[in-house]
Amino acid sequence: MGKADTIAEVYVDWGDRADPDPVGGARVFGQIGGRSAGLPAPVIHDYPAIVGPEGLRAMARAAVVAVGSSPPPPGTPIEERLVPLKPLLVLPYGIVLDPPPPLLRIVTPAAGDIVPALTEVRLEMDSITADVHLLGADQSDRSIYHHLGYLPAPRAAKHAGARVVDTARLGEEGFFDVVAVSTNEIDAAVGAAVPWYDIPPASPFTAIELRHAGVIVAPTSGSVVSEVGIEPVRAKVLLPDRYAVVAVRPLKEGRYWIQNDPLAVTPSVEFSVQASFGGLDRYDIWLGITEDQHLTKAGDRLEQLGRTDPGGRPVHWVGPVEVSREDR
Repeated sequence: MGKADTIAEVYVDWGDRADPDPVGGARVFGQIGGRSAGLPAPVIHDYPAIVGPEGLRAMARAAVVAVGSSPPPPGTPIEERLVPLKPLLVLPYGIVLDPPPPLLRIVTPAAGDIVPALTEVRLEMDSITADVHLLGADQSDRSIYHHLGYLPAPRAAKHAGARVVDTARLGEEGFFDVVAVSTNEIDAAVGAAVPWYDIPPASPFTAIELRHAGVIVAPTSGSVVSEVGIEPVRAKVLLPDRYAVVAVRPLKEGRYWIQNDPLAVTPSVEFSVQASFGGLDRYDIWLGITEDQHLTKAGDRLEQLGRTDPGGRPVHWVGPVEVSREDR
């Protein structure tokens, strides 16, 4: 727009399919006369019915004419003469001018991290006006996402939030994705399947790739172990060049009973360790994954499970799986 030009009219296309605007948009401002004619009269325009809690983004565009010339009569603007003027965010309680683009970012965990089944996902949000849903999908099938939880729409433009999610059903064969998407169009319970086509393509979206160190296949939580107190623990380690250790913790005694010397395993191949349980009690089963062949010995009793080996390398503990030995 040059120095000798002035804005004659402003149009906004609200994108309301139920009540479409004219070609070029609805007229929301009109200049009457030239610059000396005083302040223009406002154009009263109702918000479209489609404005919900998450708001509506639109662009105000201007019809520009030369100073001294008469504004064009109200009507359909010529598309080529409309100049983008200012982005708008229309909310139920008002309009935000020049809103920053919506931004979602997963702060932790970081992409590629090895995470436990229960993982805290921390988010940074900017200009997010809808609920944020956390979804998970195995890389072998990204057509179906699993609903992991949600955070309500933030009340401030810049906001941080966190949610602990259960990723145990993901990543049994390798990497998996955790996705954050901001939309009010997803209505699913935690654990429910969400097809990819139910995710609005224009919604703010971010994803990271994660993996688990391993998985306990059997027994499953809530199981009752054998009457003789000996039960095979079946598991898989998903990392290369690792050793596996099974630990059993009776809740009454409280210490961790190491069941085997570190066992060399093949990634993603199931193996089994015979675990011994004591008297009638409830027990937690843990799978330890280590690079240290001499980390523990069968029969050790530990007060706690170490998170690093003597060389400072991480030790990953998968679990617990809660089982019981009962009097039958």
